[in-house]
Amino acid sequence: MQKPQIIRAQGTAFNLLRKYAQDEATAVELEAIAFGEGMRFAIEPLSGCEARLVRDAAGRGFARISDGIREAGRVRFALAHELGHFMLHVGKSQTRACTSGDMTDYRRSPMEIEANVFAGEILMPRSHFKGMAERTGSSFEEIGLLAEKFNVSLTAAILRYIDLGPIDEMTLVYIGSDRRVKWSKGREGNWGLWVEAGMEVSKRSMAFCAFEASDSVDETSVDAGVWFQKSYGLEVREQCLFMPDYGSILSMLVIERE
Repeated sequence: MQKPQIIRAQGTAFNLLRKYAQDEATAVELEAIAFGEGMRFAIEPLSGCEARLVRDAAGRGFARISDGIREAGRVRFALAHELGHFMLHVGKSQTRACTSGDMTDYRRSPMEIEANVFAGEILMPRSHFKGMAERTGSSFEEIGLLAEKFNVSLTAAILRYIDLGPIDEMTLVYIGSDRRVKWSKGREGNWGLWVEAGMEVSKRSMAFCAFEASDSVDETSVDAGVWFQKSYGLEVREQCLFMPDYGSILSMLVIERE
């Protein structure tokens, strides 16, 4: 499989921020950037995907974003993701349909990875986000304040925090209502901290407790083997956010080392 061009995706976003004088903004005017680059968008009913991009013969783009997306931050990420495809993948495909899974894909499809990297960079510029993240704790509440500042979803802010924040060994896991892992994201290079999609949640995890109680769970230490194949005798600090609207859970895992 072709490797994603991460640096190109980051550089393209960085150059757009500079071009539109948005490189230090905490709430980037994404719509203006998209309009200036020749991509229009509309929020409309969509079936089977969260966003769709088409490009006409003249090279102009039109992105449709699903009106089923409930959070404004997720709408912005979907738009940024499609702008990433528009800027990075000229000639690759004239019609793209992206699911929620595509917008959390950091492992498989090079094009989706590139669009996600672009979206993260343009919505949460490294030059501004990194310093703020380093002064922010790793709780859902604290990272939620970053999400508010940058007008992004909590999930997007956590994923960016994982890459740029002060904690090297941190993983976010999304668990569906069937109590199985849908996706996970750790810092690039920490391959031992991936949690495999499809894995059923262990009864020894805090996520299982959160499902049983239909409530969030504060940070608690569990054996690393509950989540990772190689535990090395370590423990993990796990905190869980129960999302009643979706019947799902976000689990944040941080490896404890002496």
